[in-house]
Amino acid sequence: MKGPHRRQVAAPSVWMPPPPGWLKVNSDASFKDGLSVHSFIIRNHNGSIVAAFTGRAPCHYPLSFEVIAIWEATKILVSWKLLESDSLVATELVLKKSSTSFWSCKHYIQYIQDLRSCWPRWKFSFVLRSGSRAACP
Repeated sequence: MKGPHRRQVAAPSVWMPPPPGWLKVNSDASFKDGLSVHSFIIRNHNGSIVAAFTGRAPCHYPLSFEVIAIWEATKILVSWKLLESDSLVATELVLKKSSTSFWSCKHYIQYIQDLRSCWPRWKFSFVLRSGSRAACP
């Protein structure tokens, strides 16, 4: 994808486990012919899968479903969570590092930000797609 939704940045390209006692969430979404498949996988410090989710929905804006994949992962409340996404723009929106406003996912972003304020130990980061391979639909 070209334009403001994809940017070149340095990011991990290999999945790294979280510290002991933490869980890492990798989320992703893919799109074709107006349909989105969004997913996440949660693993512990040993790399063992704790939970996983895949959903489908009609899609008009790809960024919306990158954000929805993150939102789905936040609904499983855990106090020590690392969330990774291969969408830099979605990550920046969640972290309030982007002034861009997308009406199609604004309420999801606000929900994630509200939860994040309740769980200050949550960490959100951008990773290359190869660093979140297991989450890729």
